[in-house]
Amino acid sequence: MTDVIYLVGMKRVCVAFVIVIAIAAATTGCSCGFTEIESDGFRVLSVTRDHYSFSFEYSTFYQREGPDYITDGSTIPSIYIALGAPEKTRHLTVPADESRTISVTYTPAVIEISIYAPRDSPTIPQSAIERIENDISDSSKWENFELLERYPVTVSGVEGELIAFVIDWFLPFGEEWPDLQYHRRFYFDFDGLIWTITAMSEMEMVDQVKADFEHILETFEILD
Repeated sequence: MTDVIYLVGMKRVCVAFVIVIAIAAATTGCSCGFTEIESDGFRVLSVTRDHYSFSFEYSTFYQREGPDYITDGSTIPSIYIALGAPEKTRHLTVPADESRTISVTYTPAVIEISIYAPRDSPTIPQSAIERIENDISDSSKWENFELLERYPVTVSGVEGELIAFVIDWFLPFGEEWPDLQYHRRFYFDFDGLIWTITAMSEMEMVDQVKADFEHILETFEILD
């Protein structure tokens, strides 16, 4: 008997992109300045705003999860774009009563692009390197955290740093649920803004998500 349905997202406490929303005093869901072209299993998304312009190509396996959060204020310009994989549903046995199950619907992978202007605040990282150290420090508090990779990468002529790690994933209950989550993150500074491209996925999708993430980095271009 299935008597409960849960909706579970990819985001969790360790994901720091809430910063973008927190610092945006006048956030909107407007997609003005966005163009998107689809061809041969990929979409090219181009964004042209007052403080930044960029484009990248991503697989049509993902869908943009809206709205896109944007601010163009002179002191705190920011943007947040999320690309979600198709939802999955798992049926889990209730530990206390094996005759009952719950259906859990969740997004197994998300890729996010975030840009923001740092504010003079002790709680907000002021550079990409500070953001990296802050994210590693926060994530390392979890029992099963493991830093897998950390190395410099150049994207669109700008050098940044990439990290990859696994971390505990919140569980509804029961041992059947995937208990680790994979993260891959790239950070760089450009034109007074902190840019991040990140991916999160369940462990069984790691190879696909790594390839999709690398494709975004390879096609990512900062526009004049």
